[in-house]
Amino acid sequence: MKKYQKSILSSLMLGILLLLSFTSCLENDNIVNSSVYNDDIEYYHYDQHGKEIYFTKCKHRIAIYVNPEEKVNEVLEELKSKNLIFSGDAYNPIYAIIDSTRTDIVEKIKVIKNVESVHYTVKIDEEDKDGFQVTKNYVSVRPKSNISIHEILEKGRISTNLIDRIEPAKFSDAIYLIYFITTDLDFYKLSRDLYKTGLCEYATPGFRLFLIPYNS
Repeated sequence: MKKYQKSILSSLMLGILLLLSFTSCLENDNIVNSSVYNDDIEYYHYDQHGKEIYFTKCKHRIAIYVNPEEKVNEVLEELKSKNLIFSGDAYNPIYAIIDSTRTDIVEKIKVIKNVESVHYTVKIDEEDKDGFQVTKNYVSVRPKSNISIHEILEKGRISTNLIDRIEPAKFSDAIYLIYFITTDLDFYKLSRDLYKTGLCEYATPGFRLFLIPYNS
């Protein structure tokens, strides 16, 4: 009996250590939204020539990722009942309009149960008044000749614990899509860090596009 209890205790301790290790990994990487204020995120990445490509942040339009996805309706009802959003539809992510004059809105939304992350949307371009986009859970990378994607990740100090899978893009085998286990990351910073390794032609966040998502 004592041997059985000792085995259970050892398994429990191992589980706690693994959890602490994973949490530490996220915090040390300094790219988790829960550790970095959304207002501190810099909305730009580099193009293939090293030029900084900036996006205009929409302070009153956000995307709320829900996990698990089947909890979208519950999250939406809570958001509305607490008057945290003006409008929003039951999709994942939930696109919503918020009061941009309130500095507490995003932080209050982020602590709601089953909300994985909250991201401000950005304009596709200055001329398009109805086009917006928000980062998804992947980064698109084109390695330089004879460079493996794993070399880039290692030099960029991207923890493998954060990566869900790596796939070649459907339209080009020379481009890789690096999917992460969560949307709760600063994908702009991730792409910049990968580009700064000097081992890739370019690295950009993956974007979810939408047009005229809701009345403003």
